[in-house]
Amino acid sequence: MVLRAGDGMLTETVACLPGRPPELPATVLDEAVPPTLALPTDAPRLHFLSSATPAAAATFPADRGRIVVPASTLLQPRVLEYARTEWRGY
Repeated sequence: MVLRAGDGMLTETVACLPGRPPELPATVLDEAVPPTLALPTDAPRLHFLSSATPAAAATFPADRGRIVVPASTLLQPRVLEYARTEWRGY
């Protein structure tokens, strides 16, 4: 596995066996810089959203800390399963 970080984005090149998702080291995830959310300068006029919307999209409540979730693949859609069962935490 080769991981490259640059320009605030993490690029991942993975070689693994089919059906076996790669595991990212925790240090790589902790060092990754989240992308800056912003509207393009040439975006059409917003009717229902403001320029503060992208910042709000990346804001999470204090009682919901970071949860380590393994990589999602087509064979094992962990993100989908995580979203489907998330309501159980309330």
